[in-house]
Amino acid sequence: MGVSASGGPQLLYRVDAEGRAVPFAPAAGQVTSNAEPGRFVFSPDGTRAGFLLPGLGGYCADLETVVLANVATGAETHPAMPTGMGWADAVWFGPTGIPYASMAAAPPGCVGGSRRVVASGPAGQARRPA
Repeated sequence: MGVSASGGPQLLYRVDAEGRAVPFAPAAGQVTSNAEPGRFVFSPDGTRAGFLLPGLGGYCADLETVVLANVATGAETHPAMPTGMGWADAVWFGPTGIPYASMAAAPPGCVGGSRRVVASGPAGQARRPA
C-alpha cells in the first residue's frame, strides 16, 4: 500500500436494518488498498459479491483489481490477474454464477489499454472464457 488519497485502507462493513455496522469480515482477512472499493455486483443466487479494488499509483500507474467475497462468511479472494493485465474496469457474474471481468494492461487512455474478458476458473485463477 502507498499513500492514500482516501485516508488509508478502506474496510467493508455490513449494516443491518437498525443501522448497526459490523465488519464484513475480520479486518485481517479483508483485501485492502489505498483507495475505496467500488462497482459492487452480486451473483445470481446472492451468495457472492464482486467488486473492484483500486490502487492509486499515479498517472498511468494506478491498478484496479477484482475481489470476490462470500456474502455469508465475508471470506475474500483476490483472483490472479492474467499475465500483463493490471487494470480491471468491470466485474460481473454470468447466469450460472461464473464471475467475469474486463481487463487491460493499463488504465483507459494509457499505453496498453486494450481490453479482454476473462472468467475466474478453479481456485480463482483467471482463464479465458470458452
